[in-house]
Amino acid sequence: MKFRTRLVLTLSVATAVTVASAFGAASFVVVRSEEGQLDDALRTEAHIEASEMAQRFGRGEALHVSSRGGPEADDIGRLKKFAAIYDKTDGRVIDLTNATFSRGAPPFAAIDHLPNAAFDFGYGNENLRGVFVAIPEHDHEVFLRAASRSPMEKDNDYLREVMLMAALLSIGFTVLVTWRVVRRLTRGHEEIAEAARKVAAGDLGARVALSAGDDEVVQLARDVDEMVRRLEILVEGAAHLRQV
Repeated sequence: MKFRTRLVLTLSVATAVTVASAFGAASFVVVRSEEGQLDDALRTEAHIEASEMAQRFGRGEALHVSSRGGPEADDIGRLKKFAAIYDKTDGRVIDLTNATFSRGAPPFAAIDHLPNAAFDFGYGNENLRGVFVAIPEHDHEVFLRAASRSPMEKDNDYLREVMLMAALLSIGFTVLVTWRVVRRLTRGHEEIAEAARKVAAGDLGARVALSAGDDEVVQLARDVDEMVRRLEILVEGAAHLRQV
C-alpha cells in the first residue's frame, strides 16, 4: 500500500472515530436530559395529583384518578396520560384512566418499583415511562403516573439520523481534503522516486529539477540531482579510461 493511501486512511479513521465519539456523547447527553425532564414532570404531577385525591378523600370522595392532563413535554405539548391507583396489599386496581389503559392496568406485581423511581415498562404497543408515588395518609394505596416514550424516542431517532448524516459528510470532506493535501505534499517525493528509477535504468541524464515545494523536499531533490551529476561524471571518466 502506498504511503499516500496509508496516510489518508489513517487520518480518515482518526476523524471517523473522533466524530463518532463526539456525536455519540452528545446523543447520550441529549437522551438523558430529555428522559430526566420527563421523569421530573411525571414526579411533579404525580405528587400534585396524589395530594389532590387525598384532599378529596378527606371530603368524603372515593380515591379516583382526576381529569388532569398528561405531563408537558418540550415542543410536543401534553402527552397522553396513563394513570392508575393500586392497593399494595393485594395488587387490586382501585381506579385507572380508561382511555389509555383500555385493556386494564398492568399487574401491580409486574411493575412494582420504589416510590419516586422512574422506570420503563410496556403496555401493548406502547413503551411507557412511569413513576409510583405514595398517596398522603394512605399507607396501602399507591399512585402510578406514566406517559408514552414514543415522542421522545422519535426526537432521539431524528437526532441520531441528523448526527449520522453530519458524521458521514464530515468524514467525506476530511477524506477529500486529506487526499488533496497529501497528494500535494508527496508530489515532490514521487518526482524524486521517478528520477531515481530512470537513473537505475541507465539514464544518467535524468534530473529531478524541483524548484517549488517544501524546503526539505527541494533540498533533497537538489542533493539527488548533484549525486546523479557526479555519478555521470564518474561513469564518463571510467568510459574514457577504457578507451585509452
